[in-house]
Amino acid sequence: MVGIVNPAQPMLPPKVNPMVQEVIHQALIAKERFRGIYRNAKGEEEERLLSPLGLMIRSPSTYLVAVTEGHGDPRFYALHRFCSAHRDYTPSIQPEAFSLAKFLEEHGNFGEGKWITLKAKVNTSLADILHETPLGANQQLGLPDFEGRRELEVKVRDNWQLRWWLRAQAERLIVIAPQDLREMLARNAAFLVQQYCHSSLTGGSLENAP
Repeated sequence: MVGIVNPAQPMLPPKVNPMVQEVIHQALIAKERFRGIYRNAKGEEEERLLSPLGLMIRSPSTYLVAVTEGHGDPRFYALHRFCSAHRDYTPSIQPEAFSLAKFLEEHGNFGEGKWITLKAKVNTSLADILHETPLGANQQLGLPDFEGRRELEVKVRDNWQLRWWLRAQAERLIVIAPQDLREMLARNAAFLVQQYCHSSLTGGSLENAP
């Protein structure tokens, strides 16, 4: 027998309007556009004419990859944020040489997805984990220094998933390069110090949390 455990924090899937889901599935199969009322992360609603290109399931949510009228580049749309959807019965716009697999490889973890060379100092326990499960095929781990830390160098995509992982390894890793990534983590650490050390449990504000 085999059991599958999600390594991320379990979360319940958001509720998706079944009528919206049916329209999107029909439009995908027929390669037609549809009109939908979409609510963005700020709660703002706007009607859009979309050409669906595919679906991405990224637990716990499902996302539509589509081209919107007025924008030539594919974008992600969370299915649960569609308030309504109606078939337009007009041919969808298919970007030239578009590949869903390639698009998800580059952007499936959100962010620009550009390649960067990550350099960091990692402690012994994290080095052992990375030795068994490397971040990339070209990963290199140097010899331990006088503190037992090893220098990590690996080519990875810069996206949200990488940044979430780096934040989670805060006690076991220090980023050396790229500089902008190092500065982002430093700002995040300073914010956490302010929240935990200088704010009361009832008085601290999380409105501007990164």
